Amino acid sequence: MKKDLETWVFGDHRNHLQDHLTLQVLGQARALSHDRGRVTLVLLGHQVEGIAKEYIACGAQRVLWVDHPQLAFYRADLFTTVISDLIREHHPEIFLVGASEFGKELAASCAACHGEKGISQMPNFPSLAGQLATYTYKQLQDYKTGNRTHSVMSPFAAGLSDQDMADIAAWFRSLPRAQQKSTNQNPETAEQLVTKGDGKRTLPPCFVCHGSNGQGEKMDVPALAGQQADYFFETLNAYKSGTRHNDIYSRMRLISQQLSDVEIRELAQYYQQLN
Repeated sequence: MKKDLETWVFGDHRNHLQDHLTLQVLGQARALSHDRGRVTLVLLGHQVEGIAKEYIACGAQRVLWVDHPQLAFYRADLFTTVISDLIREHHPEIFLVGASEFGKELAASCAACHGEKGISQMPNFPSLAGQLATYTYKQLQDYKTGNRTHSVMSPFAAGLSDQDMADIAAWFRSLPRAQQKSTNQNPETAEQLVTKGDGKRTLPPCFVCHGSNGQGEKMDVPALAGQQADYFFETLNAYKSGTRHNDIYSRMRLISQQLSDVEIRELAQYYQQLN
């Protein structure tokens, strides 16, 4: 059941309560409590339980902490992009709203290309519903910095703050993914590449990075299940030609250069019908 609207405030708490950023976040939480009602303060990091108790002593209305060693390596502006999965994992009883609600407002202009609910009706534009927030956040950052270019997305991203990008990413992550009708066609070549790869070409199986169900993996590996086949095909060919080059360690460029157009098309169809 949906709980009362809560505003989620995020911060990097590795440097304890005395750190100026931590104090700033607490001040922001108190200000929001007057404007938006009940506030839940979320502490993320490693060994933060003691810090959480300090927040309670300072008057925080409610504190939820997620202690996860891996969080020590996340930048503060990426916290909003990982909180959804972590809260669902550790506290499934909590209905997560907040950052995604702000993102909903910011994403209103995205509907023309990506669909009102993040499911695109245009074959050359990606569906974003259910996409990993970390991946969406990185793409927006890359558009803004010029590491990835697009006639529409580059100027759009240029006007966004880091927090805007995190909120938009959280909003699309909260939406249910596209459910494509199965054609009962499982191209043998695509299935081989997904499950086994090709040792002769030193091609790893797709599932190693993108998951056995095409669900993607944090931080920069996108979910592929249900994605538009035409967009998928264009994306891999862009990597193949080098016109897209924002993949970390050139992984997708190296892989796509060894794939034929027929193989890329089969992979596109395979993942589009994968639910």
